Amino acid sequence: VLRGVTSEGKILVADPASYDRSNKAWDMSIILNEASRSAGSGGPFWIIG
Repeated sequence: VLRGVTSEGKILVADPASYDRSNKAWDMSIILNEASRSAGSGGPFWIIG
């Protein structure tokens, strides 16, 4: 789950499998490279809320 963006433009995630990954700010390029391009239902990203 992508949970936010820092003032520097890094992405914050909520990873239930890793406390360490949840507390790290990630470069957008890493998120885009890891995203599944074949996700269904309009994926790989949805905006909720």
